[in-house]
Amino acid sequence: MNRFVQHRQLARKTAVIGFSAVALAVSVLTTAHAADLGGARKTAYPAPVEPRLDIERWTGFYLGAALSGNAARTGIDGDFGADKAFARGWDASILAGYNWQAGRMVYGLEADIGQGRLKSSRSNGVDSYTADFDALGSIRARAGYLLSPSFMIYATGGFAYAHSNITLDGVETSKQWFTGWQGGLGTELKLDPRWSLRLEYLYTDFGAKTISGPVSGLTNTFDPTLHTVRAGLTFKF
Repeated sequence: MNRFVQHRQLARKTAVIGFSAVALAVSVLTTAHAADLGGARKTAYPAPVEPRLDIERWTGFYLGAALSGNAARTGIDGDFGADKAFARGWDASILAGYNWQAGRMVYGLEADIGQGRLKSSRSNGVDSYTADFDALGSIRARAGYLLSPSFMIYATGGFAYAHSNITLDGVETSKQWFTGWQGGLGTELKLDPRWSLRLEYLYTDFGAKTISGPVSGLTNTFDPTLHTVRAGLTFKF
């Protein structure tokens, strides 16, 4: 009888140990499976990353067209007297350039030439003066910073030139070329990888030139400056 009781107690202990082992195994397997599922979810839903600035987005050659509104001031000093004349006008221009992009910085060279209507005149009661600027152009460097992959602010500056018909006392004196410098600020927005819109302000100082009238004999020094607001559209190749 004692031996039977002992065997029965041993069987109970063995069953308890067996059930404990099975429960432990199930717990380990469940934890491991849950960890695997959690890792899979992390892999399937990565954290968002900042968009990359494509090095080729701005680099390249481009052509474009622009329309400008101009306001001019011409200082006059000499036989005409110390005076100044003001003018407002417009011009349409074509432009070409090349950009290099380095991260958020964009560097470039650009040339433009345009024709339009910008005329100033003045009379002191005895003598008269008229200057009609019919061609404007420049060769400039540009340096820009990308606020986003598609939007840039930039500064520009370089050489500028203009052609003008100078008239004194109603007689066309001569066709004159003025040269000087130009500088300004602008913004440019990429509509897609090829097309861009721009808006810029330019200040131009054409320096001073002394001109003598062959009929009136008047000798005057002319010092024109120009303020320009220009909108343009460009295409990158």
